[in-house]
Order: sequence, then C-alpha cells, then structure tokens
Amino acid sequence: AALSVSSQTDAVVVVVSEETQAISIASNGRMIGGLDEERLRRVLSSLLRSRIQPLTFRSKAS
Repeated sequence: AALSVSSQTDAVVVVVSEETQAISIASNGRMIGGLDEERLRRVLSSLLRSRIQPLTFRSKAS
C-alpha cells in the first residue's frame, strides 16, 4: 500500500512493521528499508528538503 500511495501522490510514507518494528520509507514508488533512528532522520530531512520551497517574506512599509 505504501508504494502505491507514494507512486500516485507526492506523499512520503513512513512504514513501521508491527511484527518486527522495522522502519521503511516509501517515496516516488521506491522503498528504503532497514532504517534506524539516525538514518530515518537523514532520509526524511533529505526528501522533505528537496520538496519544500523556501518561503519569502516581505516586510510591510510603515
């Protein structure tokens, strides 16, 4: 299901196995598995950084 959702949308899906507690990420129809806490953080940061456009703020003239 995670692969299907990630291939049909722009979602990044985090999957945690109830049985083994193994953590995986699905993105763009591809699965990255065997993630520990640190690697999960790095992969998520990388994926989300590439998808988020920086906001630009304009100051109001007084």
